[in-house]
Order: sequence, then C-alpha cells, then structure tokens
Amino acid sequence: MFCTKCGHNINDDKFCSTCGFGVGQDNNVDTQDNFNAAFVASTSTATAAQQSTTETSQPATKAVIGLILGFLAMTVPVPILDIILGVVGIILAVTSDKRIGGLRTAALVVAIIGTVIAIFYTITVFATGEWTIFGFIEID
Repeated sequence: MFCTKCGHNINDDKFCSTCGFGVGQDNNVDTQDNFNAAFVASTSTATAAQQSTTETSQPATKAVIGLILGFLAMTVPVPILDIILGVVGIILAVTSDKRIGGLRTAALVVAIIGTVIAIFYTITVFATGEWTIFGFIEID
C-alpha cells in the first residue's frame, strides 16, 4: 500500500511514516490546503489592519502637534519664534488626515490664530523697542 499524498510505501499503518498523512484520507489534502489558505488570509488581514491603524494614528498625531504648536505660538513671548511655531502648526494641521475632521479643523484654527497673534506681537516688539512678557514684565 502507498501513501496517496507522498507515494511512500505504507506497512498497514494508519499514518504514513514519511509525511504523517492518514491512510485513506484523500479528501484531507483539500481540507489542509483550505486551512493553510485561511491561515494565510487571516494573517494578511491582521497585517493590513495593523498597517491601517499605524497610518491613521500618524495623521492624528500631526493634528495634535499642530494644535499644541498653535497654543505655544499664542503663549510663548519670544518674537519670531512665535511665528515659526504657528507656521509649523499650520503646516502640520493642513497635512494631517482629512478623516479626523474636528481635530484637524481645531488645530488649523488655533495655529492660524496663534500665528496672527505672534505676528502682531513681533511687530509691536520691533516697532516700540520694548520687549515685554505678558504685557507687564519689561526686558531691556
């Protein structure tokens, strides 16, 4: 008697000693192949889901960083640095994923407002020659 899977000679055993295939189980080849295909498909799906999660979290991170930089542009009393922070915040908000919606919009609005405040602050500092922090601490 010969194994139907690998062709090795079988001595009245229930399983082939070479490949381990059961004697008289021709239909199990398809079942095993279907199992392997299902395993590969599930592994591919899990990998795709992991990549999808990574791709969506990065744009959300960009929007959050843009929001933070917008707030810093409003609060850090250093001319020119304020403007740089605001512009970088705007760039990050614009390049973030459109699917995040409200967070992206909030980051963009805060970064724009922060940049406008920073521009006015910088103009005031250079026009008056007085650099004040929060309007009451003067730096000579």
